[in-house]
Amino acid sequence: MNGSAEHTAVESDNQILTLLLAAQRLQRAAIDLVTDQLYILKIEEINAIQALILCSVGDESMTAGNLMHKGHYSGANVSYNLNRLVQLGYLNKNPNEIDRREVIVSVTDKGRDVRTRLTQRIATFSLNHEMRFQFPELIKQIDPMCGELARFIRYTR
Repeated sequence: MNGSAEHTAVESDNQILTLLLAAQRLQRAAIDLVTDQLYILKIEEINAIQALILCSVGDESMTAGNLMHKGHYSGANVSYNLNRLVQLGYLNKNPNEIDRREVIVSVTDKGRDVRTRLTQRIATFSLNHEMRFQFPELIKQIDPMCGELARFIRYTR
């Protein structure tokens, strides 16, 4: 590799590392935010990751595998958290009729109530005047970028 190509490769590696660290900081901030809101709402039975799983499932029924891809959770984490949410009555878990090795999860009324309370609480945040107008546009830009970056990272594996 010549000097210029080597420099470009190192620069690209540094940019990817910078991106990964930024994503990690954003994930940590999101977990902290949800943890704080669960505390304010006096929801002590579940943790922030489990609350985010309820939000990821939404009103759909999905396999645990789909949930892993949609929510970017690791396998062991999803299995433990799904089982815990089922035990506590926040999720239903049924075998997939097409492939019995998979399970289908859906949110119960109890889970829907927590998800609704949490999302309403987060929706009421008072953003300063400038951010109130910038935030929707920021979300429109970030969501597709995150999808592209996730595809890029999966492609490089």
